[in-house]
Amino acid sequence: MSLKYGFQNICSLIDNHQLNTFVLSLKNEKKIPKNYSRYALIVEKVFVQDKYSMRIRFHESNKLDVINTKAMLMTSEKYCNFRKWVIKSNNYGFTLTIPVDDFRRVQKGFSTEMMIINKAYKIKQYRENPSFPWISRCLADLDDVIFFKGIRCLYYLLTNVLLPEVDHLMIRRLRLLPKLLQKFCWRSTALENPDFLRSLLSFMTPGDQTLLVSPTVTAKMNLLGCPLPCHRKFKATVHEIDQYYRWLVSQDDVFDIFLNIYNTKDIRQSKKRKEHKPDKSTMVAYRSVTCQGHKKHISTDNKRLECNLLDICYFVCMRDCVKSNWLEFIDCSMYKIMRNIVENGVLSSFSPIVSLPNKPGPVDLSNETIYRQMDVFPLFMVSSEIKSKIKELKIKY
Repeated sequence: MSLKYGFQNICSLIDNHQLNTFVLSLKNEKKIPKNYSRYALIVEKVFVQDKYSMRIRFHESNKLDVINTKAMLMTSEKYCNFRKWVIKSNNYGFTLTIPVDDFRRVQKGFSTEMMIINKAYKIKQYRENPSFPWISRCLADLDDVIFFKGIRCLYYLLTNVLLPEVDHLMIRRLRLLPKLLQKFCWRSTALENPDFLRSLLSFMTPGDQTLLVSPTVTAKMNLLGCPLPCHRKFKATVHEIDQYYRWLVSQDDVFDIFLNIYNTKDIRQSKKRKEHKPDKSTMVAYRSVTCQGHKKHISTDNKRLECNLLDICYFVCMRDCVKSNWLEFIDCSMYKIMRNIVENGVLSSFSPIVSLPNKPGPVDLSNETIYRQMDVFPLFMVSSEIKSKIKELKIKY
Protein backbone atom coordinates (compact mmCIF):
# COMPACT_ATOMS: atom_id res chain seq x y z
CA MET A 1 0.00 0.00 0.00
CA SER A 2 1.27 3.44 -0.89
CA LEU A 3 0.20 5.18 2.28
CA LYS A 4 0.92 3.91 5.79
CA TYR A 5 -1.92 4.73 8.15
CA GLY A 6 0.20 5.47 11.18
CA PHE A 7 -1.71 8.02 13.24
CA GLN A 8 1.39 8.65 15.27
CA ASN A 9 2.78 10.39 12.18
CA ILE A 10 1.31 13.70 13.29
CA CYS A 11 3.45 13.43 16.41
CA SER A 12 6.51 13.87 14.20
CA LEU A 13 5.38 17.45 13.57
CA ILE A 14 3.75 18.14 16.95
CA ASP A 15 6.31 17.23 19.58
CA ASN A 16 4.49 16.50 22.83
CA HIS A 17 5.20 13.54 25.08
CA GLN A 18 1.65 13.28 26.44
CA LEU A 19 0.19 13.28 22.92
CA ASN A 20 2.69 10.60 21.85
CA THR A 21 1.69 8.45 24.84
CA PHE A 22 -2.02 8.91 24.06
CA VAL A 23 -1.65 7.94 20.40
CA LEU A 24 0.50 4.95 21.34
CA SER A 25 -2.17 3.80 23.80
CA LEU A 26 -4.78 3.95 21.03
CA LYS A 27 -2.55 1.80 18.89
CA ASN A 28 -1.87 -0.73 21.65
CA GLU A 29 -5.57 -1.00 22.50
CA LYS A 30 -6.42 -1.36 18.80
CA LYS A 31 -8.75 1.64 19.05
CA ILE A 32 -7.18 3.54 16.19
CA PRO A 33 -9.91 5.82 14.79
CA LYS A 34 -10.68 6.06 11.09
CA ASN A 35 -8.69 8.58 9.12
CA TYR A 36 -10.79 10.20 6.41
CA SER A 37 -9.50 12.22 3.49
CA ARG A 38 -11.22 14.73 1.25
CA TYR A 39 -10.65 17.31 -1.44
CA ALA A 40 -10.52 20.82 0.02
CA LEU A 41 -11.46 23.83 -2.08
CA ILE A 42 -8.67 26.37 -2.66
CA VAL A 43 -10.05 29.90 -2.25
CA GLU A 44 -6.76 31.76 -2.66
CA LYS A 45 -3.73 30.82 -4.73
CA VAL A 46 -0.68 33.10 -5.04
CA PHE A 47 2.55 32.42 -6.91
CA VAL A 48 5.55 33.43 -4.76
CA GLN A 49 8.09 34.13 -7.47
CA ASP A 50 11.27 34.54 -5.39
CA LYS A 51 10.69 31.15 -3.72
CA TYR A 52 9.12 29.44 -6.78
CA SER A 53 6.27 28.35 -4.53
CA MET A 54 2.49 28.52 -4.29
CA ARG A 55 0.77 30.04 -1.27
CA ILE A 56 -2.72 28.62 -0.91
CA ARG A 57 -5.64 29.13 1.46
CA PHE A 58 -8.43 26.57 1.95
CA HIS A 59 -12.17 26.97 2.38
CA GLU A 60 -13.42 25.93 5.83
CA SER A 61 -10.40 23.83 6.73
CA ASN A 62 -8.61 23.26 9.98
CA LYS A 63 -4.91 24.04 10.36
CA LEU A 64 -4.47 20.77 12.23
CA ASP A 65 -5.77 18.86 9.19
CA VAL A 66 -3.14 20.52 6.99
CA ILE A 67 -0.40 19.58 9.47
CA ASN A 68 -1.73 16.03 9.51
CA THR A 69 -1.77 15.97 5.69
CA LYS A 70 1.88 16.96 5.59
CA ALA A 71 2.74 14.27 8.15
CA MET A 72 0.79 11.60 6.27
CA LEU A 73 2.29 12.47 2.88
CA MET A 74 5.78 12.32 4.35
CA THR A 75 5.33 8.56 4.72
CA SER A 76 4.84 7.93 0.99
CA GLU A 77 5.43 10.90 -1.31
CA LYS A 78 9.22 10.90 -1.24
CA TYR A 79 9.50 13.27 -4.21
CA CYS A 80 8.25 16.22 -2.12
CA ASN A 81 10.63 18.71 -0.50
CA PHE A 82 8.77 18.88 2.80
CA ARG A 83 11.36 21.19 4.38
CA LYS A 84 9.94 23.95 2.19
CA TRP A 85 6.31 23.32 3.18
CA VAL A 86 5.42 26.24 5.45
CA ILE A 87 2.13 26.59 7.35
CA LYS A 88 1.58 30.11 8.72
CA SER A 89 -1.27 31.65 10.68
CA ASN A 90 -2.47 35.21 10.04
CA ASN A 91 -5.49 37.43 10.68
CA TYR A 92 -7.48 35.61 7.99
CA GLY A 93 -6.72 32.08 9.20
CA PHE A 94 -3.71 30.22 7.83
CA THR A 95 -1.90 29.54 4.55
CA LEU A 96 0.18 26.70 3.16
CA THR A 97 3.25 27.63 1.11
CA ILE A 98 4.47 24.74 -1.02
CA PRO A 99 7.04 24.43 -3.86
CA VAL A 100 5.41 24.61 -7.30
CA ASP A 101 6.65 21.15 -8.33
CA ASP A 102 5.30 19.57 -5.13
CA PHE A 103 2.00 21.41 -5.60
CA ARG A 104 1.54 20.09 -9.16
CA ARG A 105 2.54 16.54 -8.27
CA VAL A 106 0.28 16.27 -5.23
CA GLN A 107 -2.64 18.05 -6.86
CA LYS A 108 -2.56 16.24 -10.20
CA GLY A 109 -0.83 12.93 -9.40
CA PHE A 110 -1.63 12.07 -5.79
CA SER A 111 -5.19 13.42 -6.07
CA THR A 112 -5.82 11.01 -8.94
CA GLU A 113 -4.40 8.10 -6.97
CA MET A 114 -6.57 9.09 -4.01
CA MET A 115 -9.69 9.15 -6.19
CA ILE A 116 -9.05 5.79 -7.88
CA ILE A 117 -8.03 4.01 -4.68
CA ASN A 118 -10.82 5.58 -2.62
CA LYS A 119 -11.23 2.50 -0.42
CA ALA A 120 -7.65 2.80 0.77
CA TYR A 121 -7.78 6.54 1.34
CA LYS A 122 -11.29 6.53 2.88
CA ILE A 123 -12.54 9.57 1.00
CA LYS A 124 -15.44 11.10 2.89
CA GLN A 125 -16.53 14.11 0.85
CA TYR A 126 -16.54 12.70 -2.65
CA ARG A 127 -19.12 11.57 -5.16
CA GLU A 128 -18.28 9.11 -7.93
CA ASN A 129 -16.90 10.93 -10.96
CA PRO A 130 -15.60 9.40 -14.22
CA SER A 131 -12.11 8.18 -13.37
CA PHE A 132 -10.58 7.63 -16.80
CA PRO A 133 -10.19 11.40 -17.53
CA TRP A 134 -8.07 11.74 -14.37
CA ILE A 135 -5.81 8.82 -15.32
CA SER A 136 -5.53 10.01 -18.93
CA ARG A 137 -4.44 13.43 -17.69
CA CYS A 138 -1.65 11.82 -15.62
CA LEU A 139 -0.42 9.65 -18.50
CA ALA A 140 -0.22 12.66 -20.83
CA ASP A 141 1.87 14.71 -18.38
CA LEU A 142 5.57 15.33 -19.05
CA ASP A 143 6.43 15.04 -15.34
CA ASP A 144 7.56 11.48 -14.61
CA VAL A 145 6.06 11.51 -11.10
CA ILE A 146 2.59 12.46 -12.36
CA PHE A 147 2.88 10.03 -15.27
CA PHE A 148 3.77 7.16 -12.93
CA LYS A 149 0.75 7.92 -10.75
CA GLY A 150 -1.39 7.19 -13.80
CA ILE A 151 0.41 3.87 -14.35
CA ARG A 152 -0.09 2.97 -10.68
CA CYS A 153 -3.82 3.60 -11.02
CA LEU A 154 -4.09 1.37 -14.11
CA TYR A 155 -2.11 -1.36 -12.36
CA TYR A 156 -4.29 -1.10 -9.26
CA LEU A 157 -7.50 -1.35 -11.31
CA LEU A 158 -6.17 -4.57 -12.85
CA THR A 159 -4.75 -6.21 -9.72
CA ASN A 160 -5.87 -4.39 -6.54
CA VAL A 161 -2.15 -3.95 -5.82
CA LEU A 162 -0.18 -0.69 -5.76
CA LEU A 163 3.10 -0.63 -7.63
CA PRO A 164 6.21 0.30 -5.59
CA GLU A 165 8.32 3.25 -6.62
CA VAL A 166 10.45 2.59 -9.70
CA ASP A 167 13.68 3.98 -11.17
CA HIS A 168 14.21 6.09 -14.26
CA LEU A 169 14.90 3.07 -16.48
CA MET A 170 11.47 1.64 -15.68
CA ILE A 171 9.86 5.00 -16.41
CA ARG A 172 11.55 4.95 -19.81
CA ARG A 173 9.95 1.58 -20.54
CA LEU A 174 6.53 2.74 -19.34
CA ARG A 175 6.77 5.81 -21.56
CA LEU A 176 6.75 3.40 -24.53
CA LEU A 177 3.10 2.51 -23.80
CA PRO A 178 1.43 4.72 -26.47
CA LYS A 179 4.03 3.76 -29.10
CA LEU A 180 3.59 0.09 -28.28
CA LEU A 181 -0.19 0.32 -28.58
CA GLN A 182 0.12 2.30 -31.80
CA LYS A 183 1.90 -0.70 -33.38
CA PHE A 184 -1.12 -2.96 -32.80
CA CYS A 185 -4.80 -3.07 -33.78
CA TRP A 186 -5.57 -3.86 -30.17
CA ARG A 187 -9.01 -2.41 -29.46
CA SER A 188 -11.29 -5.17 -30.74
CA THR A 189 -8.90 -7.86 -29.51
CA ALA A 190 -8.90 -6.35 -25.99
CA LEU A 191 -12.66 -6.91 -25.67
CA GLU A 192 -12.46 -10.55 -26.78
CA ASN A 193 -9.08 -11.87 -25.69
CA PRO A 194 -8.21 -11.89 -21.95
CA ASP A 195 -4.53 -12.42 -22.84
CA PHE A 196 -4.32 -8.74 -23.83
CA LEU A 197 -4.67 -7.55 -20.24
CA ARG A 198 -2.23 -10.19 -18.99
CA SER A 199 0.35 -8.98 -21.51
CA LEU A 200 -0.35 -5.34 -20.61
CA LEU A 201 0.16 -6.21 -16.94
CA SER A 202 3.54 -7.79 -17.77
CA PHE A 203 4.56 -4.58 -19.52
CA MET A 204 3.72 -2.49 -16.42
CA THR A 205 5.30 -4.87 -13.87
CA PRO A 206 8.75 -3.71 -12.65
CA GLY A 207 11.74 -5.89 -11.77
CA ASP A 208 12.55 -9.47 -12.78
CA GLN A 209 9.59 -11.60 -13.86
CA THR A 210 8.70 -15.22 -14.49
CA LEU A 211 7.35 -15.20 -18.04
CA LEU A 212 5.17 -17.73 -19.84
CA VAL A 213 5.44 -18.16 -23.63
CA SER A 214 2.84 -19.88 -25.80
CA PRO A 215 4.33 -22.55 -28.12
CA THR A 216 2.39 -21.00 -31.03
CA VAL A 217 4.80 -18.04 -31.29
CA THR A 218 8.20 -19.58 -30.53
CA ALA A 219 9.01 -20.19 -34.20
CA LYS A 220 8.17 -16.60 -35.09
CA MET A 221 10.24 -15.31 -32.15
CA ASN A 222 13.28 -17.24 -33.45
CA LEU A 223 12.70 -16.04 -37.00
CA LEU A 224 12.50 -12.36 -36.04
CA GLY A 225 15.34 -12.48 -33.51
CA CYS A 226 13.38 -11.86 -30.31
CA PRO A 227 15.80 -11.08 -27.43
CA LEU A 228 13.89 -13.39 -25.04
CA PRO A 229 14.59 -17.16 -24.90
CA CYS A 230 11.93 -19.32 -26.53
CA HIS A 231 11.17 -21.45 -23.45
CA ARG A 232 7.70 -22.26 -22.17
CA LYS A 233 8.50 -20.75 -18.76
CA PHE A 234 11.61 -18.88 -17.66
CA LYS A 235 12.92 -16.17 -15.34
CA ALA A 236 13.71 -12.94 -17.20
CA THR A 237 15.77 -10.07 -15.79
CA VAL A 238 14.51 -6.51 -15.96
CA HIS A 239 17.22 -5.74 -18.55
CA GLU A 240 16.02 -8.59 -20.81
CA ILE A 241 12.42 -7.45 -20.46
CA ASP A 242 13.33 -3.86 -21.36
CA GLN A 243 15.14 -5.09 -24.45
CA TYR A 244 12.13 -7.19 -25.41
CA TYR A 245 9.65 -4.27 -25.32
CA ARG A 246 12.02 -1.97 -27.21
CA TRP A 247 12.36 -4.75 -29.79
CA LEU A 248 8.56 -4.99 -30.05
CA VAL A 249 8.28 -1.26 -30.77
CA SER A 250 10.81 -1.62 -33.62
CA GLN A 251 9.01 -4.55 -35.30
CA ASP A 252 5.91 -4.93 -37.46
CA ASP A 253 3.21 -7.59 -37.20
CA VAL A 254 4.21 -8.83 -33.74
CA PHE A 255 0.88 -8.41 -31.93
CA ASP A 256 0.56 -12.18 -31.62
CA ILE A 257 3.94 -12.31 -29.84
CA PHE A 258 2.85 -9.56 -27.45
CA LEU A 259 -0.38 -11.44 -26.64
CA ASN A 260 1.35 -14.76 -26.01
CA ILE A 261 4.08 -13.61 -23.59
CA TYR A 262 2.91 -12.70 -20.10
CA ASN A 263 3.80 -13.15 -16.43
CA THR A 264 2.18 -15.23 -13.69
CA LYS A 265 0.23 -12.41 -12.01
CA ASP A 266 -3.56 -12.67 -11.89
CA ILE A 267 -6.00 -10.12 -13.26
CA ARG A 268 -8.66 -8.90 -10.84
CA GLN A 269 -11.99 -10.49 -11.67
CA SER A 270 -15.18 -8.54 -11.15
CA LYS A 271 -18.84 -8.82 -11.97
CA LYS A 272 -20.25 -7.23 -15.10
CA ARG A 273 -21.98 -3.95 -14.39
CA LYS A 274 -23.92 -1.23 -16.10
CA GLU A 275 -22.14 1.85 -17.34
CA HIS A 276 -22.13 4.75 -14.88
CA LYS A 277 -23.39 7.91 -16.57
CA PRO A 278 -22.14 11.25 -15.21
CA ASP A 279 -24.73 13.91 -14.49
CA LYS A 280 -25.26 16.74 -16.98
CA SER A 281 -23.50 19.36 -14.86
CA THR A 282 -20.28 17.31 -14.86
CA MET A 283 -20.32 16.92 -18.64
CA VAL A 284 -21.07 20.63 -19.13
CA ALA A 285 -18.06 21.44 -16.94
CA TYR A 286 -15.80 19.14 -19.01
CA ARG A 287 -16.95 20.89 -22.22
CA SER A 288 -16.20 24.39 -20.93
CA VAL A 289 -13.10 26.38 -21.85
CA THR A 290 -12.30 26.81 -18.13
CA CYS A 291 -11.72 23.05 -17.98
CA GLN A 292 -10.14 22.46 -21.37
CA GLY A 293 -8.32 25.72 -21.97
CA HIS A 294 -7.82 27.04 -25.48
CA LYS A 295 -7.32 24.78 -28.46
CA LYS A 296 -3.68 23.96 -29.29
CA HIS A 297 -1.97 22.66 -32.38
CA ILE A 298 -1.19 18.93 -32.25
CA SER A 299 0.43 16.80 -34.94
CA THR A 300 -1.37 13.78 -36.39
CA ASP A 301 1.20 11.38 -34.91
CA ASN A 302 0.91 12.84 -31.40
CA LYS A 303 -2.87 12.80 -31.68
CA ARG A 304 -2.80 9.08 -32.45
CA LEU A 305 -0.51 8.41 -29.50
CA GLU A 306 -2.79 10.34 -27.14
CA CYS A 307 -5.82 8.50 -28.52
CA ASN A 308 -4.13 5.25 -27.54
CA LEU A 309 -3.55 6.55 -24.00
CA LEU A 310 -7.17 7.67 -23.72
CA ASP A 311 -8.53 4.39 -25.09
CA ILE A 312 -6.43 2.16 -22.85
CA CYS A 313 -7.49 4.18 -19.78
CA TYR A 314 -11.13 4.00 -20.84
CA PHE A 315 -10.89 0.27 -21.50
CA VAL A 316 -9.27 -0.56 -18.15
CA CYS A 317 -11.71 1.63 -16.20
CA MET A 318 -14.83 0.45 -18.05
CA ARG A 319 -13.91 -3.16 -18.91
CA ASP A 320 -16.59 -4.51 -16.57
CA CYS A 321 -19.36 -3.06 -18.76
CA VAL A 322 -21.04 -5.53 -21.10
CA LYS A 323 -20.41 -4.50 -24.73
CA SER A 324 -20.28 -6.57 -27.91
CA ASN A 325 -17.87 -4.48 -29.99
CA TRP A 326 -15.55 -1.49 -29.72
CA LEU A 327 -17.88 1.03 -31.40
CA GLU A 328 -20.61 0.14 -28.93
CA PHE A 329 -18.07 0.22 -26.11
CA ILE A 330 -17.06 3.84 -26.82
CA ASP A 331 -20.62 5.02 -27.49
CA CYS A 332 -20.51 7.14 -24.36
CA SER A 333 -20.98 10.89 -23.93
CA MET A 334 -18.05 11.21 -21.53
CA TYR A 335 -15.73 9.35 -23.90
CA LYS A 336 -16.76 11.63 -26.78
CA ILE A 337 -15.96 14.69 -24.67
CA MET A 338 -12.52 13.27 -23.84
CA ARG A 339 -11.91 12.41 -27.49
CA ASN A 340 -12.66 16.04 -28.34
CA ILE A 341 -10.10 17.10 -25.72
CA VAL A 342 -7.52 14.98 -27.55
CA GLU A 343 -8.55 16.52 -30.88
CA ASN A 344 -8.09 19.99 -29.38
CA GLY A 345 -4.55 19.12 -28.26
CA VAL A 346 -5.18 19.79 -24.55
CA LEU A 347 -5.03 16.29 -23.01
CA SER A 348 -1.79 17.21 -21.22
CA SER A 349 -3.11 20.51 -19.85
CA PHE A 350 -6.88 20.24 -19.21
CA SER A 351 -8.24 20.04 -15.67
CA PRO A 352 -10.43 17.04 -14.70
CA ILE A 353 -13.62 17.69 -12.76
CA VAL A 354 -14.63 16.71 -9.24
CA SER A 355 -17.93 17.18 -7.38
CA LEU A 356 -17.71 18.36 -3.76
CA PRO A 357 -20.52 18.70 -1.19
CA ASN A 358 -21.49 22.27 -0.33
CA LYS A 359 -21.65 21.25 3.31
CA PRO A 360 -20.61 18.20 5.37
CA GLY A 361 -23.07 15.37 5.64
CA PRO A 362 -24.64 12.62 3.53
CA VAL A 363 -24.07 12.75 -0.22
CA ASP A 364 -26.87 14.69 -1.90
CA LEU A 365 -26.78 15.49 -5.63
CA SER A 366 -28.68 18.74 -5.06
CA ASN A 367 -26.06 19.79 -2.52
CA GLU A 368 -22.94 19.57 -4.68
CA THR A 369 -20.78 21.95 -6.66
CA ILE A 370 -18.55 21.16 -9.63
CA TYR A 371 -14.87 22.11 -9.29
CA ARG A 372 -11.78 21.70 -11.43
CA GLN A 373 -8.89 19.56 -10.24
CA MET A 374 -6.69 22.68 -10.19
CA ASP A 375 -9.04 24.25 -7.62
CA VAL A 376 -8.86 21.49 -4.99
CA PHE A 377 -6.18 19.92 -2.82
CA PRO A 378 -6.22 16.59 -0.91
CA LEU A 379 -6.40 16.80 2.88
CA PHE A 380 -6.27 14.13 5.60
CA MET A 381 -8.46 14.99 8.55
CA VAL A 382 -7.28 14.39 12.09
CA SER A 383 -9.60 12.08 14.03
CA SER A 384 -11.90 13.62 16.64
CA GLU A 385 -10.15 11.67 19.45
CA ILE A 386 -6.74 13.13 18.64
CA LYS A 387 -8.18 16.61 18.09
CA SER A 388 -9.88 16.49 21.49
CA LYS A 389 -6.63 15.38 23.17
CA ILE A 390 -4.67 18.19 21.54
CA LYS A 391 -7.30 20.67 22.73
CA GLU A 392 -7.28 19.17 26.23
CA LEU A 393 -3.47 19.44 26.45
CA LYS A 394 -3.62 22.99 25.05
CA ILE A 395 -0.88 22.22 22.56
CA LYS A 396 0.15 25.09 20.32
CA TYR A 397 0.76 24.20 16.69
